[in-house]
This record gives sequence, C-alpha cells and structure tokens, in this order.
Amino acid sequence: RQRRALPPSAGRTPRDAMSQIQNHEAKLNPVERDETIIVEAFGARKCPKLVEQVQSEKLAVKRNALSVLCGEFSNPMSIRGCVEAGIMQVLCDYIAGDADDLTRERASRALALAAWDANGRVAMLDEGVAAKVMPALDDAVVVVRRNVLEALVNYSCATIREVRSIVGAGYPTTLVAKAASEVDEVQPLVLKLLYNCIKDETGLADALGASAVETCISLLDSGSTEVRKESATTLSFLCFAEMAKMNAIQGGGVAKLSSLLTDEAWEVRAAAAGALMAVTTTDPGKKAIVPANGVEPLINLLQVHIRANTPHIHFTHALHTCASHIEPHARPPKFKLLFFCTQQSNGHHQTHPLRLPLATSIFNISNEISTFLTLLAFIPM
Repeated sequence: RQRRALPPSAGRTPRDAMSQIQNHEAKLNPVERDETIIVEAFGARKCPKLVEQVQSEKLAVKRNALSVLCGEFSNPMSIRGCVEAGIMQVLCDYIAGDADDLTRERASRALALAAWDANGRVAMLDEGVAAKVMPALDDAVVVVRRNVLEALVNYSCATIREVRSIVGAGYPTTLVAKAASEVDEVQPLVLKLLYNCIKDETGLADALGASAVETCISLLDSGSTEVRKESATTLSFLCFAEMAKMNAIQGGGVAKLSSLLTDEAWEVRAAAAGALMAVTTTDPGKKAIVPANGVEPLINLLQVHIRANTPHIHFTHALHTCASHIEPHARPPKFKLLFFCTQQSNGHHQTHPLRLPLATSIFNISNEISTFLTLLAFIPM
C-alpha cells in the first residue's frame, strides 16, 4: 500500500514559511555601487575596464584606478593586457601634463613598474615614451622625477635600441645639467641613466660636449655615498674615451679619485679604483697618480684583499695601468717584494695568480728609489 504524499506545507514551522515569503517578496532596486571603488571585471574585460577607469573624468576614480594599476603591474599578464588596451599613451599624457600631483605620481610609478617587463619596454619603444615624458624631469614633485628616471633606467638596461631612443630624444645634455642641480635623492638615478646613454657613441659625444667629465668630478665630493659611487662609476665609463681621460687628468680627477680609495663604503672604493684604472691607461694618467698619493691606498686595499684571499680586480688593474712607464732602479727591493707577494699567507706553497703581477706593478710605479722604498714601508716583509 502506498502512502499519500504530504502537502508542501506539512511538517514546516511558521519560521520556515516566513523565510519562503521573504525569499519571494518584491524587493527594492539594488543600491548602485560607489564608482570610486575599483572592482575587477571578469575575464577578458579586466584590463580594458581598468584602462577605461584610469581615464575617468572624476579625479577620485582616476586616482584609485591608477593605484590599482600599480598593483596589477606586478603581474606580467596584466601589463600585456593593459598595453594592448592603450595604457602607455594615457600614462604619458598624465605624467607630462596632468595638473594633479597624485595623478602624476601614480602614473609615473606605473610606468616605472611597466619598464621592468619586456612587453612594457617594447610598448615604451613603440610609443616613443622617452621623448613624451622628458618634461617630467623638471616636475615640481620629487617623487615624479624619481619615478620617471627609474622607468627610463629600467627601460634602457635591455638593448641598444632603447638607449638610442633616449639619446635621440636629447637626454645626454639634459642629464649632465640635471646631475649637477638635482637633489641627492634623485642624483644617483640621473647618473645611472647617463651611464646607460654613453653606451651609444652619439650619447657619449653629446655627454662629453656638455662637460660630463667635469660634472662627475665635481660630484665626487658629494656627501651622499650613492652619489659618490655613481659619479665614479660614470666617470670610469666616460674615460674609456681618450678625450675624457685628458679632461679628467686636467680637471683634478686623479687626486679626487685617489682620495676616495679610503672611503668608508667599499662600493665607493671599488668604483674609484675602476675610474683610476680607466684614467691611468695613458702616460699622463700614470704620472699623475703618484703625486696624487693614489699608490699607497691601492697597496693597502690589495693587502687587505690578498690576506682575505679575495683580491679585487679594479685595484689590481689600477696598479697595472700605472706601472708601464717607469724603469726599475733597485734590484734588491724588487726581489724582496716578489718574495712577499708570491708566498701564501696561509702557509701553502701554491702561488696566488695576482700576487706576482701585483709585485711587479708596485715596483714599477715609482721612478725614484726613494719613492719606491717609501712604498715598501707599507708592505710587511
């Protein structure tokens, strides 16, 4: 025998019945969401919608959308999607001419993040971003200038095509002037971008014509460790050009670089040694380092690194380039020095590959026995 089915309402409490009524009652229209709250769209509409919100005429929406854009640019797929939706031109317009400081700041930050990505760099090259954001180098907001320079440094680290686009926009001359006048916070980025620009021959010629060597020498006295390091690094690259070497020697660069060999920061000491290595490849440079008291700190630095078994290539090369123009005058000190530099500090019989050339270099630096014997005083025998 089959039981008769109970009606739908059988066995339900009044509370269940009330819930059913509430679920099916006529409701008011939903409240519209606040437009300033940026909500991610679904699927393929994600990036186009975000780019549209970035272009909103409402300032709050534009600011918030740019903030979200900066967060999204940690994802390469988001960078690609936004690039395809036309974000580069929008960012350039905001960076170069928007009246709102926060908009320029966030737009420039998004550009700096995009420059880390290959798709972002290709888009920057295709859109001619380097020329379009150049006015931002004179922006009143320091953060905007810093972000733009960071973007250009990241952009120009990839291939020579990006470097040439920056050089073609006229950056080298501007960067030399900015390096001398910028605040300490921004100067290192200016020098890094200038370093990248002189990888191109036209950029090198433009920088030298704008007195880049003299500017870098003047910045060696900066109170900022980062500025001293970057100015010495840029100077070392500039001095691979023969004209730059002579400008550095005549401008007192050898003496200033020699003084930096005793800087408290090892990065500055290494950069100064690299610059001396480049300057002293010419005979005038070799002759200038001895009266500038540059030999003693080089020897002291090499002693430290030899004992630690970690000699620095810049120190060794700097001594090598100083050595070739002088004839030896004293045999016994030479043999004594060779013996010191070829023996192992740890008691083994193997010879360190840098010790023999170092000994010869130190011996050949001075053209007087008295000066050479003075050098020997800094080396324990």
